[in-house]
Amino acid sequence: DTLTEPFNPSKQFAGVFQATIYFYHLLYGAEMDCVVEKSLSITEHIELKVCAGRSLDDLPFKYNRKFAKWWIQCFLVGNKYSFFLFSCIIYFEKFNICVRIKGIKTIVIGLRNNNGIVSSLAPLNITDIEKATCTWPRQSFFNFFLLFAQFLKQHVTNEYSHTHKDVVLFRFLSSSQTITTTKSSDSKYHFRPDWFFNQFI
Repeated sequence: DTLTEPFNPSKQFAGVFQATIYFYHLLYGAEMDCVVEKSLSITEHIELKVCAGRSLDDLPFKYNRKFAKWWIQCFLVGNKYSFFLFSCIIYFEKFNICVRIKGIKTIVIGLRNNNGIVSSLAPLNITDIEKATCTWPRQSFFNFFLLFAQFLKQHVTNEYSHTHKDVVLFRFLSSSQTITTTKSSDSKYHFRPDWFFNQFI
């Protein structure tokens, strides 16, 4: 019971989510900031950020790619039981891609001054980030995902299982602008615990 167990400040609040992009079915985990309880059965996941500015108009959504990371982070994470989260279906005619994903709808921005003092909070709908940008379209994320998924399908052929827990790690090297791959059996990379295999697989 999470209401009676001792509070652990180092414990992460995380969730496991599903999404479908084209014919790829994804299962992935993500650390969450917090949940707002709207009622006993309805919750809304909220992302928290802090930025310098007096209002949302001061934030450089138009050119700063940092906000692209915010957008994709929120777009991919959601809860199918949350009434306030949106579910969207996107079609890209060029690749005939169908995307079905639920995501975080709102980011709460703490607006700080030059001394680091947060003077106000402002809710930001993630669709406003996408509307304001001039440097990235959402299609670019899914185009990259398709190429990456095709690479995985061709080169990562060993299925992760209860008895075979090798993982493939991808690292981007900014100095050479290359991506390296490494196979590891280190337990710190085991992303499915034994109880998950025992109960769900």
